[in-house]
Amino acid sequence: MSSSLPQFTKGKALALITVLTVGSTAITGALDLGEVPGLIAITGFVILLPLTAIIGDQLPYVASADEGAKSTTEASASAPDSPVSTDEDDHAVARLRQRYARGEIDDAEFEERLDRLLATENLDETVETDRSLELE
Repeated sequence: MSSSLPQFTKGKALALITVLTVGSTAITGALDLGEVPGLIAITGFVILLPLTAIIGDQLPYVASADEGAKSTTEASASAPDSPVSTDEDDHAVARLRQRYARGEIDDAEFEERLDRLLATENLDETVETDRSLELE
């Protein structure tokens, strides 16, 4: 995936394609450019929109669902009083497993850190439940 391309969520990519297609079709139609408006409309509405809707996560300009969730998680994590999300816990466990697989940590340290992560995850769920009960 090219890092120079801007990344959009699938919904924003679909909206952008729609706006660009309508705008380009209108402008080229107003300039009386023959078949160009029809070609732009077909390219945008018949090719690009369905392609983005069906396989959008695999296109270089559309952020995958994981990246979209990650940016949402980062935004919620920056908010005060927000508990650590499960996605962040999953990433932490994945990093821990990678370190274990590379041999950077031994069995005992892996088990200890994994237990600590899982205990923290359960604590976060408990705190979130307590907060929701306080609001009621």
